[in-house]
Amino acid sequence: MKTSTLARCFAIGVLLIATTRFASANLITNGDFETGNFTGWTVTHAPFGSLIFVDHGFGPDTTFGAFFGAVGTDFDSISQTFATIPGASYTLSFFYQINNTESQANNYFNVLWNGLSIGGGLFPQSDVNPGYGTFTFTEQATGTSTTLEFDGRNLPSTDFLDDVSVQRVQQVPDAGSSALLLGLAMAGLVLIGRTISRSVAH
Repeated sequence: MKTSTLARCFAIGVLLIATTRFASANLITNGDFETGNFTGWTVTHAPFGSLIFVDHGFGPDTTFGAFFGAVGTDFDSISQTFATIPGASYTLSFFYQINNTESQANNYFNVLWNGLSIGGGLFPQSDVNPGYGTFTFTEQATGTSTTLEFDGRNLPSTDFLDDVSVQRVQQVPDAGSSALLLGLAMAGLVLIGRTISRSVAH
């Protein structure tokens, strides 16, 4: 076997080891709202005082995002259902900002995974002063589809949502598989060394 062929085998082995954990795609359609509208989302308007729209954000996030500004006691909602694997874990992340207001805080924001609030009590949030942050949680799917929902209202101002992402948590191959790949790569390296030595000797 030629040295170049052995080198390719070794390179492939190293590549396999380096890619034992694959990045997964975002399962949410239009999670960044860069279409300028709610494409991919189901919008449910508050029975009274609905105010929900997509526009450029303020402060640290000036890209398109969803604004929740219902002026009554009811909230507007957006939701999206996507395919999942029962029992699999998923990483949910999103950017959430409460916009500045000179009035007393009077807002509500909730995040639901299959109808249940996430964050272990962090959500829902009510009457929260202005601020922002990127939130990340790990959730488990219980069926072949999962619904993610955001509810919001803000009487004196708006709550802002952007960069919604859901990605499956990929499993790292077991130790045996990794050891096998490493062994193959090392064997290729040894063969390369021996071939080079023979070439020098001749």
